[in-house]
Order: sequence, then C-alpha cells, then structure tokens
Amino acid sequence: MIWAVQDILAMPGFKDADEDEVSRRLDAIESFIVRHTNNGFTDRATHEANYPPDVKEGVLGMLSFDMGGRYDSIGVASESLGRHSVTYRDASAQAGSAGGYPADAVAFLIPYMRARF
Repeated sequence: MIWAVQDILAMPGFKDADEDEVSRRLDAIESFIVRHTNNGFTDRATHEANYPPDVKEGVLGMLSFDMGGRYDSIGVASESLGRHSVTYRDASAQAGSAGGYPADAVAFLIPYMRARF
C-alpha cells in the first residue's frame, strides 16, 4: 500500500475520516495509478512496491479530492454569488481528465508512465 491508513488518519486534513473509507479509497487510487502508468513501482531487488516521494504526495492530493466533495463542482468553471451566475466548462476540456480526476491532479504521474505494446 502506498500509505498506511494510520499515517493518513494522523494528518490534519483526515483526522475525522472513516478508517474503512480511507483504506478503500487508497486501494482504488493505488490500482488506478498502476493501471494508468503501466508501472508497478516494484523494486527489482526486493520485489516490493516502492513509491517515490512525489507519487506519495500526489496520492494525498487525489485522496483529498475524493474525500473533499469530488462531485460537488464537476464541470463548473466559475461561480458568482451576487445575482447567482454559474459558468460550466467546455465538454472537450473534460477530455483531459483521467479516471475521474482532473488532468492537473494526475500530472505528477507523467514521468512514471511506461509504454504499452
């Protein structure tokens, strides 16, 4: 596992989170990262997964996106309060997303992507 659930729950942004939900989401994020990059991050000597620090930090961002109302503002580009105005993103701009995450939330994975043949 990329992060131990107890380590996540000790962080300020996740203190009130449910342990089972964090565990389930971490498993899903790890599975997504392995499929998206075609990289198991396996150490050749020990045959164990060894994730670089930037991937671990990126997982925290993805997890906070999941836990912090992932679908609350999907497609919303801007929103005003006075006279209530909402502007939505162009559907073609959403094509840059991966796995339900915005493209900028998974951009940290680009250096770790392996070619598929």
